[in-house]
Amino acid sequence: MPVEKESKFDIENKVMKEIQSGRVKLRSRYVFLAEQLGVGSAFALSVLLAILFANIVLYYLKSSDNLTYLSFGQCGIFAFLESFPYLPMILLVMLMLLAGVIFKKSQWTYKKPFGFYAVGVVVAVAVVGGLLVWAGVSERMENEAYSERPTKILFRPFFRPENGARDRGMAGRIVESGVDFLVVQTPRGLEKINISGVKIATGTVFEVGAFVMAVGNRDDQAFDATNMKIVDPGQAPMMGRGIHRRFGDFSPPPGLPPEDVRICLHGCSADFATSTDCHARCFDKNILK
Repeated sequence: MPVEKESKFDIENKVMKEIQSGRVKLRSRYVFLAEQLGVGSAFALSVLLAILFANIVLYYLKSSDNLTYLSFGQCGIFAFLESFPYLPMILLVMLMLLAGVIFKKSQWTYKKPFGFYAVGVVVAVAVVGGLLVWAGVSERMENEAYSERPTKILFRPFFRPENGARDRGMAGRIVESGVDFLVVQTPRGLEKINISGVKIATGTVFEVGAFVMAVGNRDDQAFDATNMKIVDPGQAPMMGRGIHRRFGDFSPPPGLPPEDVRICLHGCSADFATSTDCHARCFDKNILK
């Protein structure tokens, strides 16, 4: 016991001498508390922002044409990579790394291995980001990006399916169908697709109003498709909303009347009949049935 008291006494004397010399400065416990609060706040902010960008990435993959390109096989990989949401993904990774650095500086890492907490944070960010997509938060953010409010500048860079003309992929709604070409509406405007190099399955009809996706290469004149398919607009609702914002509600162009009606109208005009008489004669129910 005496030895222990002397050791304790010696340690206390050494500590007091260091304090008196000025080499060791005492800090208030409130300073330590403030530091911990600051570290905790920075960590929480990083995680919240990471959740926000995880939400955007998951929403983009779910609602844009990006993942659907993979259904084309090997030729769709380049279109997938070209349309991937790199900006929110890069910000997400940077925020996760920042959260890791901040967390390592906190006192929590002494309780369990850092890897345990890192996995937990990654899983939490992914799960909460997915829940935000399910709750419709990301769709409201997209609507805000195209509103007239000043806050649109915060969201617009992350919700623009028309960012740049894609050179390897194409998605849009058909407004004109020719023998070897299609004209489609896209969020960027009207685009012409050359389909002469596409092996079209027997019975496939590219009707006006159908939503199509294609992979291939773009040149100065048109998009040369190597493969394409008709898809449900619900597979890329973000693209559909972009088309609607640019062109409004879709109304198919008026088609030609049936062949027997056209023959009747031609004969009627040759008889020098009035337009009223021709309409009554050629659009009679007996002709149209």
